[in-house]
Parts: sequence; C-alpha cells; structure tokens
Amino acid sequence: MSINRIRITAMALLAAAFIIAGNQQARAETKTILLVGASSIEGTLGKEIEDRLEKEYKDVKIVRWGQHSTGLANPELLDWHKKLDELLKANKPDLVVADLGENDCAPVTDSNGPIARFGTSEWEKVYDERVRKFVKMVKDSGADSVMLGIPTMRDRNFSSQVEQLNGVLKGATEAAGGFYLDTWEFTADNKGNYVPNLEYEGKDRMIRASDGVHFSKHGSEYMAFKICEILESKYGLQPK
Repeated sequence: MSINRIRITAMALLAAAFIIAGNQQARAETKTILLVGASSIEGTLGKEIEDRLEKEYKDVKIVRWGQHSTGLANPELLDWHKKLDELLKANKPDLVVADLGENDCAPVTDSNGPIARFGTSEWEKVYDERVRKFVKMVKDSGADSVMLGIPTMRDRNFSSQVEQLNGVLKGATEAAGGFYLDTWEFTADNKGNYVPNLEYEGKDRMIRASDGVHFSKHGSEYMAFKICEILESKYGLQPK
C-alpha cells in the first residue's frame, strides 16, 4: 500500500471517529424530562407542557406518565414511590417534574387503612415524609426534582386546604433538595383569590374547566408557558 493511500485511509478513519464522537456527544447532551402526576399530567395540562417543551426547546426528550385520582396521601390507589422507581430506572431522566398534590387534601392512609385526617399535625408529619422520600429518590438517581405547587381553587374551602397542603409540600421539597415551583400566583388576582378568566396570547378566556379545579385548553396553554419559562431559566433549557 502506498504512503498516499495510507494517509487517505488514516484521514478517513479519523474523520469517522470525529463523526461518531460528535453523535455520542449530541446524544449525551439530550436532556430527558420526566413529567409525572395525577389527572392534570395525564390530561390537558400535561399534554400542553409536553408539547411546549418539544416545540420550543432543542435537545430534549419528554416522557409523560400520569394516572387520575392518585397522589401521595393514598398509596393503595397507586404507590407513587414504587412507580417512580420504575420510571427512573426505565428512563434515566435528567429532570423530573411532578404534579401530585391535587388529590391529597384527604386522609393519609396505608395498607392498614387511615392514619390521620387532613390538616392534623400527624397528617403533616406523614405527608412531609412521603414528599421527602419522593424527592430524595429523584435526587439519588442523579436527576433534578421539581414539585409543582397546586393553584387556587374556585371552592374557597378547598382553596384553603390547598394552601395548607402547599405549605407542607414546599417545606418538604426544599428540605430534600428539590425545587418547589409555586403556581398560585399564576391563577390568582392581586389578593391571591381564584380567577376564572385570564388573557393569554391576546385571548381572554376561561382558564379552568367547569369543575373549577382542572384547566381548560386555554388555561393549560397558559400554565405550560409559565411553567416552562421557569424551567428554562433554572435548568438551562435551550430555545430552538
């Protein structure tokens, strides 16, 4: 083999090595974001967050898993710690965004039945432990953990309960090294009260469904914008 041919072959091999290394680096830089939660993530809100992340940001892979009526208060409906372990092992995410509190203004239970009524000090203790365990599992996997706070509710009693839950959720999340993303002000007036309509992208429409709890399509688009704006700033998501 001539010296020139050897040189050409070596250069071709070197170029191929650079291409392979570049592809590997590109794959390594892709950020996997896991969205988990109850009906909001299973439904319209989760879909809008997923769509916005995929549309607006580069080098992201979105995995979304939700199941209605579930949360951390009642593991008999779904053991979220067990499910989280499965999802972490299967997807190896870089970031986990969870929306789990909407069904948790209720007694905490275990396999033996109710442990404590909502709002009691014992409830706060058990719920705090469950949130901390969830966040710690995410952090121990090497991912960042974001826990979404629950927004205002139309029913004043329910809204008051949500405020109490958010306090425990925030304290436990931050104590375990996670990030609590407060959504209350996104859907409240300047006095912190529930608002049914908001203007977004030039359209003033209902942001909640008829139940005063879940989000409408317009509200989900607005919430996805607000949530992704914060995720972009805090976790360095790169706009397309």
